[in-house]
Amino acid sequence: ESIALAERAGRHLAVAAAGEGYADFARAVHAYEDALELWPDNARARAGLSAARLAYAARARQGGDLDLAGDLLDADDPHHAEALAG
Repeated sequence: ESIALAERAGRHLAVAAAGEGYADFARAVHAYEDALELWPDNARARAGLSAARLAYAARARQGGDLDLAGDLLDADDPHHAEALAG
């Protein structure tokens, strides 16, 4: 089930990256989080969640929603360090 959720999240992320708005980014983030609740060691879900939050934050910044962007970034995630510094 965790693997299936991570795969679904990846599809949401692909749709979100190709589109506009936030809805599919939110779906992707939530699906990755659900996948990790079921299986905390799911490396694909963990990497996907990091990428989804980073892409979602970038979209929020583009839209001028700096508070949302800041909330999405994780100071403990090294992949988010550059976005947090900028």
